[in-house]
Amino acid sequence: MDVLANQLRSGSIDLITWEVRMRREVKVVATYSGAAAKGGWAQMTEADYGRVGRYVQDQYRFLRGFMRDVATGRQPLNGTVNSRSKLYSEAGRPLYHLMERAENRVRGNLQRRNIRGATDSCAGCVAASDAEWVDIDDASVPEIGDRECGNRCKCEWEYRAGEEDA
Repeated sequence: MDVLANQLRSGSIDLITWEVRMRREVKVVATYSGAAAKGGWAQMTEADYGRVGRYVQDQYRFLRGFMRDVATGRQPLNGTVNSRSKLYSEAGRPLYHLMERAENRVRGNLQRRNIRGATDSCAGCVAASDAEWVDIDDASVPEIGDRECGNRCKCEWEYRAGEEDA
């Protein structure tokens, strides 16, 4: 996606070509993230592909806004285009964790806890880790990707069936 941003900035591709290629990359990132969360392509169900498809549609909507910003000049063609483009390559992480949580529900896991991935974690990651074990659907703990560090979050979830696993 960084290469595509560079091509757009240099004028070697036009905005429409950039969008088409970005859309293709967004779909690849999402489908691979979904398959990884499920343990491989063979484990993907129709429902999983539907979940990935809904996520891809959301990303396409964000990408259309990005494209509009470039077309109107609101997004200058400078290094920030690269930074913003790279966010789409990192957008698979939240989907991975969404599908991972659904899979753990099916496996009978009822609790999860945040495992921080870096010492320089944002305040949301620190708070999520401090919460220790929570219900798998506890909305008071922000999801990976919904915290200050966004898609760049390096945290993971650990799952268990319940307190008896402790």
